[in-house]
Amino acid sequence: MSSRDRCFYVVAGFVCFALTSGAATVISESQSTAYTVATGDLLQTHRSDTEFMVNLYLGGGNSLVVDVLTDGTFGAANSTGTYTIVNGTVTYMLDTTYQPEGHAVSTVNTYTGWNDTGRVNQKYTVSFRKVGTDVFSDAVTVDYVGTASQTFVSITDLNLTGVDAVRFTFPQQQNGGVGYKEIDVIGPVPTLSYTLAGENNGFGWTVSNSDLLQAHLASTDNTIVLHTESNYTNEGVPALSDGAYGTPAVGKIGTCGIQSGTLTYNLDLDAHPTGYSITDIDTYAGWADPGRDNQNYSVSFRRVGSDAFVGAISALQEGTISQTHIKIADLGLTGVAAIRFSFPWQENGGAGYREIDVTGGAPDYFDVTRLDSGLKVITNNAAAIVRIVEGTGAPGEITLEAQTNMIRTLCQEAATGAAVIAPEGRALALDGMVLAPGAGGLAIGAGTLIPRQVNLSLANNSTSALVIDAAIVNGRSNASYLTKTGSGTVILNGTNSYGGTTLFSGGVL
Repeated sequence: MSSRDRCFYVVAGFVCFALTSGAATVISESQSTAYTVATGDLLQTHRSDTEFMVNLYLGGGNSLVVDVLTDGTFGAANSTGTYTIVNGTVTYMLDTTYQPEGHAVSTVNTYTGWNDTGRVNQKYTVSFRKVGTDVFSDAVTVDYVGTASQTFVSITDLNLTGVDAVRFTFPQQQNGGVGYKEIDVIGPVPTLSYTLAGENNGFGWTVSNSDLLQAHLASTDNTIVLHTESNYTNEGVPALSDGAYGTPAVGKIGTCGIQSGTLTYNLDLDAHPTGYSITDIDTYAGWADPGRDNQNYSVSFRRVGSDAFVGAISALQEGTISQTHIKIADLGLTGVAAIRFSFPWQENGGAGYREIDVTGGAPDYFDVTRLDSGLKVITNNAAAIVRIVEGTGAPGEITLEAQTNMIRTLCQEAATGAAVIAPEGRALALDGMVLAPGAGGLAIGAGTLIPRQVNLSLANNSTSALVIDAAIVNGRSNASYLTKTGSGTVILNGTNSYGGTTLFSGGVL
């Protein structure tokens, strides 16, 4: 029997797998008690999106939420909190912002659990997509019969590199539904490229009053614990983004006396739904003496469409005079939705942080108008984020410049009424469409839509519908697929011929 089709007998049961590239080791077991699962694996730290199309068994404690598979907990040794799969696919997209060459994957662990052995057998194929390719390969097929009510399968020695997506394909499961508890994808955690420098003086610095936290901040979430002595804390969290350094010689004026906690800045995605670029972060602290001027924190980032904060940077600057400055530069981030600062216990139980500046920018848009007063033609520009704005006058159709137009993203975000794009039989190649909350509807007339890469993403966050009469066809791959996200409705009226699946994670399709 070749290394491409091997079966292993194990202590607690039988598992068979087929590996299309290389060799892997599969370990499996069953027990009656709960397992301890991994925390901090790639699906928790670097998952950018989850695409799924599954049928679920609706009884027995099923959570009905796909994220239960990646929450870092196993739960009780019963059916509660399971994602009970009948059949289907779940695809995890890995964030390559900080690892553009893709991720290394060494191990995949999967867990099931139920009240008995009736819904615990593990049966699936896991495959991997690499950066720059369209195909999922290096497949491992698992078919494990559990001998107790909780089961564990570990696929090790994968030795994969360059991975940007992991797909689990579930055929028909045991007794019409198996209670999967957790999926771990394990590999080295990539680090973000940047430069870090610190300095201190006795007189402070000039800070920005026009950075992203002042120009594009939507909201702030925090669990900050302030120093308990009132004379040590004046302004609190608002001081950190007010564009003022305060008075260096006086400890409490202009400071936020942080003892510990997290501080999350959510950027304005209503104005810019594709996110923001970030190049630099500057943080400042200072006191009347060097007793509360040390800086100690980590900063991480969440991209648009992702729930995970990744790319944590740890920063430490000890003050020898009384004022400190840390600069994190050369970040080169794009598509950022939020920035989180995590503060461990600070110097002497409370450091006087003065200002946080986040330098970057909003994406450039190519604007077309819903109404007749402005530009009514989408030009052929592969790098363009095309935004539909309101204009004045009567509603008018938006057309395409070329026989085959290519753009990056189409955003219906600024127009409050319904917009109409009339391809007039032409083709539009793009990565996706976004309808922002509160935006008007969008109708795409007869023509052709082509995924610019492999996936066509349709994200409708509005109460108005996205209606597509154009035919969606294959792009770079004969298995191009469509992803529907957001709480809104997408209606497909065209004769579609894309060869891949349709992944649905919210709203109505």
